[in-house]
Amino acid sequence: MPFPLPDNATTASRYPPDLTLKHVQVIHRHGQRTPAHKYFGHIQPAGTWLRCHLAPQLAAFHSFADSLLGHSGSTDGSTNATAAALPNFAKIVFDDPKSTTAVTSTARSLASYPRDGRCIMGQLTDMGKGTMARAGANLRALYISRLKFLSDPDPTATDPTAAFHSNIYLRSTDYARTIESLQYLIHGLFPPGAPAAPPLTLHVRSTGSESLYPQHDCSELNRLSNEFRARMRETHAEETAAGLELVKHLGTDATSRAGLMQLHAIYDIAACMRGGNIAMPEGLGEKEFEELEKITTQQWIGLYENDERIQSLGIGRLLGDLKEKMMQVVEKDPEAVKMAVFSAHDTTIGPLLCALKAWDHQYPDFASMINLELFEEVPRAPSWQWPWASKPKPLETEICQPPKGNHYVRALYNGTPLVLPFCAAKGDHRASDASLCTLDAFMKRVDELVPKAYEKECQTEGGFVKFNWKY
Repeated sequence: MPFPLPDNATTASRYPPDLTLKHVQVIHRHGQRTPAHKYFGHIQPAGTWLRCHLAPQLAAFHSFADSLLGHSGSTDGSTNATAAALPNFAKIVFDDPKSTTAVTSTARSLASYPRDGRCIMGQLTDMGKGTMARAGANLRALYISRLKFLSDPDPTATDPTAAFHSNIYLRSTDYARTIESLQYLIHGLFPPGAPAAPPLTLHVRSTGSESLYPQHDCSELNRLSNEFRARMRETHAEETAAGLELVKHLGTDATSRAGLMQLHAIYDIAACMRGGNIAMPEGLGEKEFEELEKITTQQWIGLYENDERIQSLGIGRLLGDLKEKMMQVVEKDPEAVKMAVFSAHDTTIGPLLCALKAWDHQYPDFASMINLELFEEVPRAPSWQWPWASKPKPLETEICQPPKGNHYVRALYNGTPLVLPFCAAKGDHRASDASLCTLDAFMKRVDELVPKAYEKECQTEGGFVKFNWKY
Protein backbone atom coordinates (compact mmCIF):
# COMPACT_ATOMS: atom_id res chain seq x y z
CA MET A 1 0.00 0.00 0.00
CA PRO A 2 1.56 3.33 -1.03
CA PHE A 3 0.37 5.22 2.05
CA PRO A 4 -0.28 2.74 4.86
CA LEU A 5 -2.27 4.04 7.81
CA PRO A 6 -0.18 4.11 11.00
CA ASP A 7 -1.65 2.51 14.09
CA ASN A 8 -2.95 4.66 16.94
CA ALA A 9 0.22 4.37 19.04
CA THR A 10 2.41 5.43 16.10
CA THR A 11 0.08 8.31 15.30
CA ALA A 12 0.26 9.56 18.90
CA SER A 13 4.06 9.37 18.85
CA ARG A 14 4.47 11.16 15.51
CA TYR A 15 1.98 13.92 16.25
CA PRO A 16 2.57 15.00 19.86
CA PRO A 17 0.26 17.61 21.43
CA ASP A 18 2.97 20.28 21.61
CA LEU A 19 3.26 20.35 17.81
CA THR A 20 0.59 21.78 15.54
CA LEU A 21 0.35 20.40 12.01
CA LYS A 22 0.06 23.44 9.74
CA HIS A 23 0.52 22.19 6.18
CA VAL A 24 0.80 18.93 4.24
CA GLN A 25 2.16 18.39 0.74
CA VAL A 26 1.41 15.12 -1.06
CA ILE A 27 3.54 14.27 -4.08
CA HIS A 28 2.55 10.93 -5.61
CA ARG A 29 3.16 8.76 -8.64
CA HIS A 30 0.10 7.73 -10.63
CA GLY A 31 -1.53 4.35 -10.08
CA GLN A 32 -1.02 1.17 -12.10
CA ARG A 33 -1.01 1.72 -15.85
CA THR A 34 -0.45 -0.05 -19.14
CA PRO A 35 3.03 0.00 -20.76
CA ALA A 36 3.96 3.48 -21.93
CA HIS A 37 5.68 2.42 -25.16
CA LYS A 38 5.03 0.34 -28.26
CA TYR A 39 8.02 -2.01 -28.10
CA PHE A 40 7.86 -5.78 -27.58
CA GLY A 41 4.12 -5.88 -28.18
CA HIS A 42 4.39 -9.55 -29.09
CA ILE A 43 5.05 -10.53 -25.46
CA GLN A 44 1.69 -9.07 -24.41
CA PRO A 45 -1.05 -11.55 -25.44
CA ALA A 46 -4.27 -10.26 -26.95
CA GLY A 47 -6.68 -9.27 -24.20
CA THR A 48 -3.92 -8.56 -21.68
CA TRP A 49 -4.98 -4.95 -21.32
CA LEU A 50 -8.75 -5.33 -21.29
CA ARG A 51 -8.62 -3.62 -17.92
CA CYS A 52 -10.04 -0.13 -18.42
CA HIS A 53 -13.79 -0.60 -17.95
CA LEU A 54 -14.12 2.38 -15.62
CA ALA A 55 -14.47 5.19 -18.13
CA PRO A 56 -12.46 8.38 -17.54
CA GLN A 57 -14.52 10.89 -15.55
CA LEU A 58 -12.86 13.99 -16.89
CA ALA A 59 -15.79 15.98 -18.21
CA ALA A 60 -13.96 19.28 -18.09
CA PHE A 61 -11.07 17.91 -20.13
CA HIS A 62 -13.45 16.30 -22.59
CA SER A 63 -15.08 19.68 -23.10
CA PHE A 64 -11.67 21.27 -23.51
CA ALA A 65 -10.64 18.57 -25.99
CA ASP A 66 -13.86 18.98 -27.99
CA SER A 67 -13.32 22.70 -28.37
CA LEU A 68 -9.74 22.21 -29.52
CA LEU A 69 -10.27 19.21 -31.76
CA GLY A 70 -13.44 20.50 -33.38
CA HIS A 71 -15.83 17.92 -31.98
CA SER A 72 -19.47 18.83 -31.52
CA GLY A 73 -20.90 18.30 -28.06
CA SER A 74 -19.01 16.62 -25.26
CA THR A 75 -19.31 13.50 -23.20
CA ASP A 76 -17.19 11.85 -20.57
CA GLY A 77 -18.19 8.42 -21.79
CA SER A 78 -19.57 7.44 -18.40
CA THR A 79 -20.78 3.86 -18.37
CA ASN A 80 -20.28 2.86 -14.77
CA ALA A 81 -22.21 3.32 -11.56
CA THR A 82 -19.46 5.28 -9.82
CA ALA A 83 -19.57 8.18 -12.25
CA ALA A 84 -21.94 10.35 -10.24
CA ALA A 85 -19.97 9.78 -7.04
CA LEU A 86 -16.58 10.87 -8.37
CA PRO A 87 -15.28 14.39 -7.79
CA ASN A 88 -15.69 16.60 -10.81
CA PHE A 89 -12.91 18.76 -12.17
CA ALA A 90 -15.30 21.48 -13.24
CA LYS A 91 -12.55 24.03 -13.66
CA ILE A 92 -9.15 23.57 -15.26
CA VAL A 93 -6.64 26.32 -14.53
CA PHE A 94 -3.71 26.45 -16.91
CA ASP A 95 -0.89 28.08 -14.97
CA ASP A 96 0.95 28.68 -18.23
CA PRO A 97 -1.13 30.88 -20.58
CA LYS A 98 0.48 29.23 -23.63
CA SER A 99 -1.15 25.90 -22.78
CA THR A 100 -4.62 27.25 -23.43
CA THR A 101 -3.78 27.63 -27.11
CA ALA A 102 -2.15 24.22 -27.58
CA VAL A 103 -3.72 20.80 -27.83
CA THR A 104 -2.55 19.18 -24.59
CA SER A 105 -1.44 15.57 -24.43
CA THR A 106 -4.44 14.85 -22.24
CA ALA A 107 -6.88 16.21 -24.80
CA ARG A 108 -5.25 14.12 -27.50
CA SER A 109 -5.31 10.91 -25.46
CA LEU A 110 -8.92 11.35 -24.38
CA ALA A 111 -9.97 11.60 -27.99
CA SER A 112 -8.54 8.13 -28.63
CA TYR A 113 -9.90 6.29 -25.58
CA PRO A 114 -11.89 3.16 -26.47
CA ARG A 115 -15.14 2.60 -24.60
CA ASP A 116 -15.12 -1.22 -24.51
CA GLY A 117 -12.68 -1.85 -21.68
CA ARG A 118 -9.57 -1.84 -23.87
CA CYS A 119 -6.71 0.28 -22.57
CA ILE A 120 -4.48 2.45 -24.69
CA MET A 121 -0.75 2.96 -24.19
CA GLY A 122 0.11 4.43 -20.79
CA GLN A 123 -3.49 4.47 -19.53
CA LEU A 124 -4.46 4.24 -15.85
CA THR A 125 -6.12 0.85 -15.33
CA ASP A 126 -9.13 0.07 -13.17
CA MET A 127 -6.76 -1.40 -10.58
CA GLY A 128 -4.75 1.82 -10.63
CA LYS A 129 -7.91 3.81 -9.94
CA GLY A 130 -8.71 1.56 -6.98
CA THR A 131 -5.18 1.92 -5.62
CA MET A 132 -5.40 5.70 -5.69
CA ALA A 133 -8.84 5.67 -4.03
CA ARG A 134 -7.47 3.51 -1.19
CA ALA A 135 -4.51 5.83 -0.78
CA GLY A 136 -6.94 8.76 -0.51
CA ALA A 137 -8.99 6.84 2.05
CA ASN A 138 -5.91 6.37 4.23
CA LEU A 139 -5.06 10.04 3.89
CA ARG A 140 -8.60 10.76 5.04
CA ALA A 141 -8.32 8.40 8.01
CA LEU A 142 -5.14 10.13 9.18
CA TYR A 143 -5.55 13.81 8.35
CA ILE A 144 -9.33 14.12 8.77
CA SER A 145 -10.57 11.41 11.12
CA ARG A 146 -7.63 11.16 13.52
CA LEU A 147 -5.75 14.45 13.41
CA LYS A 148 -8.71 16.71 12.53
CA PHE A 149 -6.27 18.60 10.34
CA LEU A 150 -8.68 18.85 7.43
CA SER A 151 -12.44 18.84 7.61
CA ASP A 152 -15.13 17.81 5.17
CA PRO A 153 -16.66 20.54 3.00
CA ASP A 154 -19.40 22.45 4.77
CA PRO A 155 -22.48 22.47 2.51
CA THR A 156 -24.09 25.12 4.75
CA ALA A 157 -21.31 27.66 4.20
CA THR A 158 -22.13 30.81 2.29
CA ASP A 159 -19.62 29.82 -0.36
CA PRO A 160 -18.67 26.14 0.18
CA THR A 161 -16.49 26.08 -2.92
CA ALA A 162 -14.34 29.00 -1.75
CA ALA A 163 -14.08 27.53 1.75
CA PHE A 164 -13.02 24.16 0.38
CA HIS A 165 -10.42 25.59 -1.97
CA SER A 166 -8.91 27.63 0.85
CA ASN A 167 -7.89 24.29 2.33
CA ILE A 168 -6.70 22.29 -0.67
CA TYR A 169 -4.68 22.91 -3.83
CA LEU A 170 -4.54 20.34 -6.64
CA ARG A 171 -2.01 20.13 -9.43
CA SER A 172 -1.24 17.47 -12.00
CA THR A 173 1.02 16.97 -14.98
CA ASP A 174 -0.66 17.07 -18.36
CA TYR A 175 -1.25 13.32 -18.59
CA ALA A 176 -4.61 11.60 -18.38
CA ARG A 177 -3.19 8.96 -16.00
CA THR A 178 -1.99 11.55 -13.49
CA ILE A 179 -5.18 13.60 -13.69
CA GLU A 180 -7.34 10.50 -13.21
CA SER A 181 -5.08 9.31 -10.37
CA LEU A 182 -5.60 12.62 -8.62
CA GLN A 183 -9.33 12.40 -9.16
CA TYR A 184 -9.54 8.96 -7.56
CA LEU A 185 -7.28 9.98 -4.68
CA ILE A 186 -9.65 12.85 -3.93
CA HIS A 187 -12.51 10.35 -4.28
CA GLY A 188 -10.95 8.45 -1.36
CA LEU A 189 -10.19 11.60 0.62
CA PHE A 190 -13.77 12.87 0.31
CA PRO A 191 -15.83 9.73 -0.43
CA PRO A 192 -19.57 9.24 -0.98
CA GLY A 193 -21.39 9.52 2.33
CA ALA A 194 -19.24 12.46 3.41
CA PRO A 195 -20.38 15.96 2.49
CA ALA A 196 -19.76 16.23 -1.23
CA ALA A 197 -16.69 18.14 -2.32
CA PRO A 198 -17.54 21.15 -4.48
CA PRO A 199 -16.42 21.08 -8.12
CA LEU A 200 -12.64 21.00 -7.97
CA THR A 201 -10.13 23.37 -9.48
CA LEU A 202 -7.20 21.58 -11.07
CA HIS A 203 -3.94 23.35 -11.91
CA VAL A 204 -2.07 22.12 -15.00
CA ARG A 205 1.01 23.45 -16.73
CA SER A 206 1.99 22.97 -20.33
CA THR A 207 4.84 20.58 -21.02
CA GLY A 208 7.33 23.37 -21.64
CA SER A 209 6.82 25.01 -18.25
CA GLU A 210 6.23 21.86 -16.18
CA SER A 211 8.46 21.43 -13.13
CA LEU A 212 7.02 18.16 -11.82
CA TYR A 213 9.46 16.10 -13.89
CA PRO A 214 12.81 16.70 -15.64
CA GLN A 215 12.48 18.46 -18.98
CA HIS A 216 14.10 17.31 -22.20
CA ASP A 217 14.11 20.86 -23.52
CA CYS A 218 16.93 21.64 -21.05
CA SER A 219 20.04 21.21 -23.19
CA GLU A 220 22.50 21.03 -20.31
CA LEU A 221 20.43 18.40 -18.50
CA ASN A 222 20.28 16.39 -21.74
CA ARG A 223 24.04 16.62 -22.10
CA LEU A 224 24.65 15.44 -18.55
CA SER A 225 22.06 12.66 -18.91
CA ASN A 226 23.55 11.45 -22.19
CA GLU A 227 27.04 11.44 -20.70
CA PHE A 228 25.82 9.49 -17.65
CA ARG A 229 24.19 6.80 -19.79
CA ALA A 230 27.21 6.64 -22.11
CA ARG A 231 29.42 5.98 -19.08
CA MET A 232 26.91 3.46 -17.79
CA ARG A 233 26.86 1.69 -21.14
CA GLU A 234 30.63 1.23 -20.81
CA THR A 235 30.86 0.44 -17.10
CA HIS A 236 27.81 -1.84 -17.11
CA ALA A 237 28.56 -3.55 -20.42
CA GLU A 238 28.78 -6.98 -18.80
CA GLU A 239 25.56 -6.49 -16.82
CA THR A 240 23.76 -5.22 -19.92
CA ALA A 241 24.94 -8.16 -22.00
CA ALA A 242 23.91 -10.56 -19.23
CA GLY A 243 20.49 -8.91 -19.02
CA LEU A 244 19.95 -9.17 -22.77
CA GLU A 245 20.98 -12.81 -22.65
CA LEU A 246 18.61 -13.40 -19.75
CA VAL A 247 15.61 -12.24 -21.79
CA LYS A 248 16.77 -13.08 -25.32
CA HIS A 249 13.78 -15.42 -25.67
CA LEU A 250 11.63 -12.26 -25.66
CA GLY A 251 13.31 -10.93 -28.81
CA THR A 252 16.08 -8.63 -27.59
CA ASP A 253 18.92 -7.70 -29.95
CA ALA A 254 22.30 -8.13 -28.30
CA THR A 255 24.07 -6.42 -31.21
CA SER A 256 22.18 -3.12 -30.81
CA ARG A 257 23.80 -0.21 -29.00
CA ALA A 258 20.37 0.47 -27.47
CA GLY A 259 20.75 -2.39 -25.01
CA LEU A 260 19.76 -0.35 -21.97
CA MET A 261 16.65 0.91 -23.72
CA GLN A 262 15.59 -2.65 -24.58
CA LEU A 263 15.98 -3.76 -20.99
CA HIS A 264 14.01 -0.76 -19.77
CA ALA A 265 11.21 -1.45 -22.27
CA ILE A 266 10.85 -5.05 -21.12
CA TYR A 267 11.05 -3.99 -17.48
CA ASP A 268 8.22 -1.49 -18.03
CA ILE A 269 6.01 -4.19 -19.53
CA ALA A 270 6.81 -6.61 -16.71
CA ALA A 271 6.28 -3.96 -14.02
CA CYS A 272 2.87 -3.08 -15.46
CA MET A 273 1.87 -6.75 -15.57
CA ARG A 274 3.19 -7.43 -12.09
CA GLY A 275 1.50 -4.33 -10.70
CA GLY A 276 -1.77 -5.42 -12.30
CA ASN A 277 -1.53 -9.00 -10.93
CA ILE A 278 -1.05 -10.31 -14.47
CA ALA A 279 1.27 -13.22 -15.17
CA MET A 280 4.55 -11.90 -16.58
CA PRO A 281 5.75 -13.15 -19.98
CA GLU A 282 6.83 -16.76 -20.09
CA GLY A 283 10.38 -17.26 -18.89
CA LEU A 284 10.38 -14.00 -16.92
CA GLY A 285 10.31 -14.79 -13.21
CA GLU A 286 11.17 -12.84 -10.08
CA LYS A 287 14.92 -13.34 -10.54
CA GLU A 288 14.84 -11.94 -14.07
CA PHE A 289 12.51 -9.13 -12.99
CA GLU A 290 14.88 -8.09 -10.19
CA GLU A 291 17.81 -7.96 -12.61
CA LEU A 292 15.83 -5.82 -15.05
CA GLU A 293 14.68 -3.53 -12.26
CA LYS A 294 18.21 -3.13 -10.92
CA ILE A 295 19.67 -1.90 -14.20
CA THR A 296 16.60 0.23 -15.04
CA THR A 297 16.70 1.85 -11.61
CA GLN A 298 20.34 2.79 -12.02
CA GLN A 299 19.90 4.39 -15.44
CA TRP A 300 16.75 6.38 -14.62
CA ILE A 301 17.06 7.21 -10.91
CA GLY A 302 20.74 6.63 -10.18
CA LEU A 303 21.41 9.47 -12.59
CA TYR A 304 20.24 11.89 -9.86
CA GLU A 305 21.80 10.28 -6.81
CA ASN A 306 25.11 12.10 -6.42
CA ASP A 307 25.11 14.94 -8.95
CA GLU A 308 23.64 18.12 -7.50
CA ARG A 309 23.76 19.90 -10.85
CA ILE A 310 21.55 17.21 -12.37
CA GLN A 311 19.30 17.36 -9.31
CA SER A 312 19.02 21.14 -9.66
CA LEU A 313 18.19 21.13 -13.36
CA GLY A 314 15.96 18.06 -13.11
CA ILE A 315 13.88 18.63 -10.00
CA GLY A 316 15.10 21.92 -8.49
CA ARG A 317 12.22 23.98 -9.85
CA LEU A 318 9.74 21.63 -8.16
CA LEU A 319 11.58 22.15 -4.87
CA GLY A 320 11.06 25.86 -5.43
CA ASP A 321 7.32 25.30 -5.94
CA LEU A 322 7.11 23.23 -2.75
CA LYS A 323 9.01 25.88 -0.82
CA GLU A 324 6.65 28.59 -2.05
CA LYS A 325 3.57 26.69 -0.82
CA MET A 326 5.19 25.97 2.52
CA MET A 327 6.43 29.50 3.15
CA GLN A 328 2.98 30.91 2.38
CA VAL A 329 1.80 29.06 5.49
CA VAL A 330 4.74 30.16 7.62
CA GLU A 331 4.28 33.78 6.57
CA LYS A 332 0.48 33.59 6.93
CA ASP A 333 -0.09 34.51 3.30
CA PRO A 334 -3.82 34.80 2.41
CA GLU A 335 -3.15 32.37 -0.49
CA ALA A 336 -1.88 29.66 1.87
CA VAL A 337 -3.63 26.29 1.88
CA LYS A 338 -3.61 23.42 4.34
CA MET A 339 -2.95 20.66 1.81
CA ALA A 340 -1.33 20.69 -1.62
CA VAL A 341 -1.49 17.56 -3.78
CA PHE A 342 0.81 17.04 -6.78
CA SER A 343 0.02 14.13 -9.11
CA ALA A 344 3.09 13.06 -11.06
CA HIS A 345 5.45 10.26 -12.10
CA ASP A 346 8.29 7.90 -11.18
CA THR A 347 10.64 10.52 -12.63
CA THR A 348 9.27 12.90 -10.01
CA ILE A 349 9.49 10.65 -6.95
CA GLY A 350 12.94 9.21 -7.67
CA PRO A 351 14.79 12.49 -8.35
CA LEU A 352 13.02 14.16 -5.41
CA LEU A 353 14.17 11.40 -3.05
CA CYS A 354 17.71 11.83 -4.39
CA ALA A 355 17.53 15.58 -3.82
CA LEU A 356 16.47 14.90 -0.22
CA LYS A 357 19.37 12.41 0.11
CA ALA A 358 16.81 9.76 1.01
CA TRP A 359 16.69 7.44 -1.98
CA ASP A 360 16.47 3.77 -0.99
CA HIS A 361 17.89 2.50 -4.32
CA GLN A 362 14.53 1.01 -5.23
CA TYR A 363 12.43 1.96 -8.24
CA PRO A 364 9.38 4.00 -7.11
CA ASP A 365 6.34 1.75 -7.30
CA PHE A 366 3.00 2.77 -8.74
CA ALA A 367 1.24 5.23 -6.40
CA SER A 368 4.43 5.85 -4.40
CA MET A 369 3.99 8.91 -2.24
CA ILE A 370 6.13 11.54 -0.56
CA ASN A 371 4.45 13.60 2.18
CA LEU A 372 6.00 16.80 3.48
CA GLU A 373 4.49 17.92 6.78
CA LEU A 374 5.03 21.37 8.28
CA PHE A 375 4.65 21.73 12.06
CA GLU A 376 4.72 24.66 14.43
CA GLU A 377 5.88 24.38 18.00
CA VAL A 378 4.46 27.23 20.04
CA PRO A 379 6.48 27.79 23.22
CA ARG A 380 4.39 27.92 26.34
CA ALA A 381 4.71 30.90 28.64
CA PRO A 382 6.01 29.94 32.11
CA SER A 383 3.16 29.35 34.54
CA TRP A 384 5.10 30.76 37.51
CA GLN A 385 8.18 32.77 38.36
CA TRP A 386 9.98 33.76 41.53
CA PRO A 387 8.04 36.51 43.29
CA TRP A 388 11.05 38.79 43.44
CA ALA A 389 11.80 38.44 39.71
CA SER A 390 11.42 41.71 37.84
CA LYS A 391 8.97 41.88 34.97
CA PRO A 392 10.33 43.99 32.11
CA LYS A 393 7.78 46.18 30.47
CA PRO A 394 6.87 44.66 27.09
CA LEU A 395 7.58 46.62 23.96
CA GLU A 396 4.53 48.14 22.33
CA THR A 397 5.02 45.87 19.30
CA GLU A 398 4.97 42.80 21.56
CA ILE A 399 1.60 43.55 23.12
CA CYS A 400 -1.10 41.14 21.92
CA GLN A 401 1.42 39.33 19.70
CA PRO A 402 1.32 35.53 19.97
CA PRO A 403 4.64 33.87 20.80
CA LYS A 404 6.64 32.91 17.74
CA GLY A 405 7.10 29.17 17.47
CA ASN A 406 9.68 26.96 15.86
CA HIS A 407 8.76 25.32 12.59
CA TYR A 408 9.73 21.79 11.61
CA VAL A 409 9.44 19.79 8.40
CA ARG A 410 9.01 16.03 8.24
CA ALA A 411 9.31 13.99 5.03
CA LEU A 412 7.63 10.61 4.75
CA TYR A 413 8.02 8.11 1.94
CA ASN A 414 5.16 5.66 1.59
CA GLY A 415 4.16 6.46 5.14
CA THR A 416 7.59 6.00 6.73
CA PRO A 417 9.34 9.06 8.23
CA LEU A 418 12.71 9.85 6.65
CA VAL A 419 15.73 10.91 8.68
CA LEU A 420 17.37 13.37 6.30
CA PRO A 421 21.18 13.55 6.55
CA PHE A 422 21.33 17.31 6.04
CA CYS A 423 19.29 17.70 9.23
CA ALA A 424 21.48 15.36 11.31
CA ALA A 425 23.57 18.00 13.07
CA LYS A 426 22.62 19.10 16.54
CA GLY A 427 20.23 22.02 16.33
CA ASP A 428 19.07 21.10 12.81
CA HIS A 429 16.31 18.79 14.04
CA ARG A 430 13.99 18.48 17.00
CA ALA A 431 15.82 16.94 19.91
CA SER A 432 13.11 14.36 20.53
CA ASP A 433 12.63 13.32 16.89
CA ALA A 434 15.41 13.17 14.29
CA SER A 435 12.85 13.03 11.45
CA LEU A 436 11.72 16.58 12.23
CA CYS A 437 14.07 18.98 10.44
CA THR A 438 14.15 22.57 11.49
CA LEU A 439 12.61 24.73 8.81
CA ASP A 440 15.93 26.56 8.37
CA ALA A 441 17.90 23.35 7.82
CA PHE A 442 15.33 22.01 5.37
CA MET A 443 15.14 25.22 3.37
CA LYS A 444 18.91 25.55 3.30
CA ARG A 445 19.02 22.27 1.37
CA VAL A 446 16.17 23.36 -0.90
CA ASP A 447 17.86 26.68 -1.68
CA GLU A 448 21.04 24.84 -2.67
CA LEU A 449 19.15 23.08 -5.46
CA VAL A 450 16.62 25.62 -6.74
CA PRO A 451 18.06 27.02 -10.00
CA LYS A 452 18.79 30.72 -9.82
CA ALA A 453 18.41 31.20 -13.59
CA TYR A 454 17.00 27.98 -15.03
CA GLU A 455 16.85 28.94 -18.71
CA LYS A 456 20.39 30.30 -18.68
CA GLU A 457 21.70 27.28 -16.77
CA CYS A 458 20.08 24.97 -19.35
CA GLN A 459 22.08 26.46 -22.20
CA THR A 460 25.00 24.44 -23.58
CA GLU A 461 28.04 25.75 -25.40
CA GLY A 462 28.01 24.68 -29.01
CA GLY A 463 24.23 24.59 -29.44
CA PHE A 464 21.27 22.58 -28.24
CA VAL A 465 21.87 18.96 -27.20
CA LYS A 466 18.99 16.54 -27.72
CA PHE A 467 18.14 13.81 -25.26
CA ASN A 468 19.32 10.46 -26.65
CA TRP A 469 16.47 7.96 -26.36
CA LYS A 470 18.48 5.18 -28.02
CA TYR A 471 20.74 4.60 -25.06
